[in-house]
Amino acid sequence: MVSLKEEIEFLDAYVYLNKIRFRENLKFEKRISASAMERKIAPLSLQLLMENAIKHNIISADKPLYIEVSIDDELFLNVK
Repeated sequence: MVSLKEEIEFLDAYVYLNKIRFRENLKFEKRISASAMERKIAPLSLQLLMENAIKHNIISADKPLYIEVSIDDELFLNVK
């Protein structure tokens, strides 16, 4: 298990690389409180979800892909 902060840092690097490929057609937003960043999560789990979303969706200027990572009630991690 790794901290959510560490996982988000890895995800930011992954998103950066994909933004080079898709430019403004890939939108990524995260809404996570500082206190939630110390929670533990399985390594690479967010990257796998992001990879799946990119692989199975159309990403174009007409249909940009929006991905949001957030925490609900300091308990549930949401990826939409």
